[in-house]
Amino acid sequence: MRIVYVRRILKILAVLLGEDEGRYMCIPASSVMKVFDKIFNPGSDYLKNLFDELSREGTLKIQKFGRGFRICIVKDDEFKKIKDFIFLPELETKLTLEDFENLFDEALIKLSAGSVTGFVDLGKVREYMLRHYGIPEDLFVTYVQKLLVSKRWKYAMCHGGSFRLKIGNVHVGLVKLVRR
Repeated sequence: MRIVYVRRILKILAVLLGEDEGRYMCIPASSVMKVFDKIFNPGSDYLKNLFDELSREGTLKIQKFGRGFRICIVKDDEFKKIKDFIFLPELETKLTLEDFENLFDEALIKLSAGSVTGFVDLGKVREYMLRHYGIPEDLFVTYVQKLLVSKRWKYAMCHGGSFRLKIGNVHVGLVKLVRR
């Protein structure tokens, strides 16, 4: 099994099963091992050597997480292409700014339910919208910037968060819906 295939399979698994951790998408090591055992049946020592090699090259890192481990894959250009391929980028032409605004507001309302202040991390909103609505990342960035600039009265913005956008001269990463 070539390391290129392993790298791509890990990125696909990260897109489908991963949890966003800023620069990385992390998935439980047990889930990865189950998939690799079913597809390739290569043996644990062989996989451990491959993962060590990928770790040395900087593609992934292995972290202790709870009682087990998780594999964190770096989000690079290939990762973004895989994510856009899986989540239907052809919706890009059909989605208007008004439709996006409605979806964005719904995501903010849903994700702010657990927040004390009402602010939501833009990274979590991005991941939610990419997964649930199939919106490509570049379209998300473009439309969010347009919304936050043109409708400043509707949204409150703050520094912080795992994903930041430049609005004017400020980098914002937390957003709150003020008025509907």
